[in-house]
Amino acid sequence: MKAKEKRTLREFDLRRRKPGAKSYCIWDAKTPGLVLRVRPSGRATLAFVFNRSGRTRWFTIGDGVLLSDARRIAAKLRLAVVEGRDPAAERKDRSDAPTFAELAERYVNEDAKRRNRSWRQAAALVSAHLLPKWGRMNAKDVTRAHVRKVIGAIASPSVANAVRVSASAIFSFGVKVEVLAVNPVRGVERNPTQSRSRILSDSEIALFWPCFSPALRTLLLVGQRPGEVLAMRREHVRDG
Repeated sequence: MKAKEKRTLREFDLRRRKPGAKSYCIWDAKTPGLVLRVRPSGRATLAFVFNRSGRTRWFTIGDGVLLSDARRIAAKLRLAVVEGRDPAAERKDRSDAPTFAELAERYVNEDAKRRNRSWRQAAALVSAHLLPKWGRMNAKDVTRAHVRKVIGAIASPSVANAVRVSASAIFSFGVKVEVLAVNPVRGVERNPTQSRSRILSDSEIALFWPCFSPALRTLLLVGQRPGEVLAMRREHVRDG
């Protein structure tokens, strides 16, 4: 685009501008690509204008932005264009992507309830540890660094591992339904844990015995597998 009016913008230009019969632009002579667009209503918006594949592209920075901040943003956007990126398309992709809270809810309704019998427990972990941190974030903006920070803040290694698994399931679902490109949990290591064994003492068994079902009492007495005990019939019992 050819800049018809070009001068060094001032904060004064952002606050006091004369609307015309049509929209017009004032290009900043100090920062390439930065333009102040004034509409007939008098509203003025700062934008960064660049060329991509022979097409003029507009990246709206907004109104109410300090000129110094707008110049800094425009400089970053210009660098992105030089690197071969399209800031306008990237913004659209982010706006089309769900927030983490929306993705987590969709995962529960469309996948977890059908595949994961313990989905309620996983949802509780997500609600307690992940939604307060990431709930309003765009799901695409959650990085591996975010994952490491949240997981590392959980004192219990076993709980941290469970939260990691729940987060990974949500992001994997996002990749599956093609709203995400990558799962940021991949590469985040599990916390080392030690397996523990717990055996009831005779006094503890006596204490809980009245509360046990017949099947559980049989399990304790004969040491069979749960499936074998539950499928047991009277003819399987011999000699009392």
